[in-house]
Amino acid sequence: MVYSRGHVVTPDGIQISSAEGKITFTWLPQKQSTYCQFTDLASFLVYNPEKERAVISQGKVNRYAQNFVMQMPADHLGDTVHCYISFASANGKLQGDSLYVGEITVG
Repeated sequence: MVYSRGHVVTPDGIQISSAEGKITFTWLPQKQSTYCQFTDLASFLVYNPEKERAVISQGKVNRYAQNFVMQMPADHLGDTVHCYISFASANGKLQGDSLYVGEITVG
């Protein structure tokens, strides 16, 4: 999935997994372009509807890393959560669309 209307490109092949109270996001490498740079910064949001709480990690890893591990609060263990990702340019001038990755049970 590629957006080139002046937005940062969303990642290809994104997947999520969970173990030991953490959620791991992974994505495939992509060719660099004006709207897809290795230095783009990823942001993640995990929403727990049962707890009505979101866990957010903003700009913690660049696109080139191709993965990110997010520690969930201990009381989320066994809950089903909804996961989102977005990328922004390193200078913050371009923002990509938020992408719903899916739901997963925190293991």
